[in-house]
Formats: sequence, structure tokens, C-alpha cells
Amino acid sequence: MKTSDIIFPVVAQNKDTQGMITDDMLQSMKKTAIFISVIHNVYNHQLLLDMVKNGNAYGYGFEDPKARIGDFEGNVWAGPELAWCTEDSMRKNAVQWVASIISATKGDFPTKVN
Repeated sequence: MKTSDIIFPVVAQNKDTQGMITDDMLQSMKKTAIFISVIHNVYNHQLLLDMVKNGNAYGYGFEDPKARIGDFEGNVWAGPELAWCTEDSMRKNAVQWVASIISATKGDFPTKVN
């Protein structure tokens, strides 16, 4: 935490990880560090908001479906919950996968990266 530029915790959210990232750990972050999270209850959310507001951390990004522009001070980005494993997202992924396979059989690769 002391030397990281970007901190992106990706652990299971359960009773074993609740509070895993302590206030002392957060306060040891560099003032230029950015904390990005898609999990909750593993760290002190309010402390991070205060750290960014007071210039003790550079940025903080997290999911909050109720957040609105202006809700937070400083370099804070609160985006929608993007839980991808829903019935609708799985259906859309299957449709795209089938379309890609059919296109590939015709020598067309619309989703090719390189």
C-alpha cells in the first residue's frame, strides 16, 4: 500500500475479508495513489472519501448506483454497479458468441483485435 500507484482490491467479499484493509493501511498510501474498488466492506469507504477530499490520496473510484455528480468532493468517480453475471448479460454474451462463430466460418472476424 505504501508504494503502490494504483490499488485495486479483488478479493471475495465475505466475513473473512470484512475489514481486511485497515485504516492504517489506507493512511499509509502515497498522496498520489488511486484506489479503485468493486467490492465493499473490505475497507473504510468514508476514510477514503475523506482522504481524497483532503488531498491525502489522489483518487477513488467505486460502484454506487445511487451516486450523483456533485455527491463527493475531490477526484472521486462513483459509477453504476456493473455486475456482469446476470441473466440478460449472459444472454447477450451468448448471442455475440454465436454471431462471432458464424462470421468466422465465413472468413469474417468482426471482433478481431489484431
